[in-house]
Amino acid sequence: PAKPASSQVAAAPASTPPAAASGGGASSARAMRSAARRAQAQLTTWPHLLMPEFLSAVLLLIGLTVMAWFVNAPLEEHSNPNHTPNPSKAPWYFLNLQELLLHMHPGLAGVVIPTVIIVLLMAIPYLDINSDDTGVWFSGAQGKKVFWISTVYTFFWAWALILVDEFVGVRAVIENAIPVLKISWLSEIVTQTMVPTAIMWAVAVGLYVAIAHLKPTVRDVMIAYFTAFVIAWILLALVGSAFRGPAMVLYWPWNMPARIA
Repeated sequence: PAKPASSQVAAAPASTPPAAASGGGASSARAMRSAARRAQAQLTTWPHLLMPEFLSAVLLLIGLTVMAWFVNAPLEEHSNPNHTPNPSKAPWYFLNLQELLLHMHPGLAGVVIPTVIIVLLMAIPYLDINSDDTGVWFSGAQGKKVFWISTVYTFFWAWALILVDEFVGVRAVIENAIPVLKISWLSEIVTQTMVPTAIMWAVAVGLYVAIAHLKPTVRDVMIAYFTAFVIAWILLALVGSAFRGPAMVLYWPWNMPARIA
């Protein structure tokens, strides 16, 4: 006797979607990574995070207290409004901006660049919306490669541009080649604003080209540019604090002349 229609329907083999049958694709990879993360042991914020942070803060406070007890602050004589020391440097947290001021227009170095950086940092969560590999350092092995490429690339170009501008003088070369640019307002527009902006754009595009062979994801690109920002900011502060002497000229730290009071 013939089976009921419902039994025939139930016995029919279910069709397998092409994506599931192939076992590949980005969605399958993401699902596997998510399952692996869930399988790992999870740590709670308390006490695994907050307790080490609290102990670190206590140790730091104790260390600063002991150092302040035995080491006097390097205070100098009272300031003289009629005489400016040479060099007169900004606080350490502004030394990177002061270094930029030596190479470009003050408006570009002190207003435009910090504003653009702040806006881009705020935009990162809206650009990198993928939650995969959250909490994993550099998001994996490829992220580490991107980090090291960006570190070496930024370190090289930052030093190269500083040294070229110090010993060659990009502004002087351009103005000597095109004398009309020696006019004050033209110099501010071209050699102090347009040229540095073009160089920064070229370096930024070059960084993407340097990691393009890795076929980077959005997160890899974010890692590359954030690393470049951190390395450049630290390097500029280091140059301003340890390598700039009287008249803001570059010196080796061990050949630094005495400060002219």
